[in-house]
Amino acid sequence: MAKITRRPWTQAELHYVHNNPENLDDLMLSKNLDRTVSAVTQMRRKLLSKKMPRWSRDEEQYVVKNHPHLTNEQMATSLGRSVGSISAKRRLLQLPTEKQSLQRVKVTGLGSTAKRWDEKVRRIFFG
Repeated sequence: MAKITRRPWTQAELHYVHNNPENLDDLMLSKNLDRTVSAVTQMRRKLLSKKMPRWSRDEEQYVVKNHPHLTNEQMATSLGRSVGSISAKRRLLQLPTEKQSLQRVKVTGLGSTAKRWDEKVRRIFFG
């Protein structure tokens, strides 16, 4: 069995992988660089992925202030972040989840409670 050795990526290798995203597949890149296919695939993903900046204090305050009355989707759109990142930030800030934030309203005459309809559902039923 061959011994697996790990070696750091050189700047030339990184440049080669970064500048050949569509021209060569991972198998060809791995042969040209004498690397495993999985190593090339992982490095290509790392080099080509978008990195979001860290959360600013203003963004966190926006989530804290607006979580009771905006959905994760609405906050994500206004902040330019993903819905999943808003959901994760709510958990980190120990805020209620979107589902828990929906306020309960008294349904008149029935004596029970029902969740407030969010804007999307309201538009579907009432136009």
